[in-house]
Amino acid sequence: MIIKKKIKTKIIILGKSPKFISIFKKLHKNSFIKIYSWRLIDKLNFENQKVFKHPNIILICGYDYKSQWYSYKKFYNSNILAPLKFIKFLSSKKTKIIYIDTINTVKKKFTKKNRYIYSRYEFAKKELRKKLLNRFNNIKVIEVPPIINKNQILIHGNIINKFIFKVLMDFNLIKTIDIKSIKKIITVNSKKKFNICQSKPRFLSIPRSLFIDRFLRLISD
Repeated sequence: MIIKKKIKTKIIILGKSPKFISIFKKLHKNSFIKIYSWRLIDKLNFENQKVFKHPNIILICGYDYKSQWYSYKKFYNSNILAPLKFIKFLSSKKTKIIYIDTINTVKKKFTKKNRYIYSRYEFAKKELRKKLLNRFNNIKVIEVPPIINKNQILIHGNIINKFIFKVLMDFNLIKTIDIKSIKKIITVNSKKKFNICQSKPRFLSIPRSLFIDRFLRLISD
């Protein structure tokens, strides 16, 4: 009797977000998972990555936080052009792409329907989303507000950043989502058509700290 060897699901993760990596490892046990650092994508020799081509799933959950201080051209390449080029190289028509996007508005009280984007982070996430939706059909977009786990907010940043967001969360001024809910959203198969965001960036050529970038986003909501 010939026993067929079960083929492992091949998963590529772009970005080193611990929370999303942990969720995916729990959802896809016994799968082959290859993780790429977002900042190193542009330095990769694609020829050496051919063995990882045509995965079953590509999870995109990254951002180069150091790019807040880059020139606009370098910032755009690091967060949009380089990852897009690599995804095109890796994927096949059958590859399912899951893109973790930031939510359209962080504040609970949304004040403007057509606003400009002053945040480099928000612009990068929306611009990459637009290009992915224009290029790929088998894609799922998940819009995620700040994530909480056991009443702690899971955001990238220093103590001051985390403290301010914790205060905003405690006063119920910003949208949040529990980490357990993320797992449910990822597992739901949806045929929803995702909108291509038409972003209106302003003053993004000016480098700024992550703290200032987040502040600009909050006041422009």
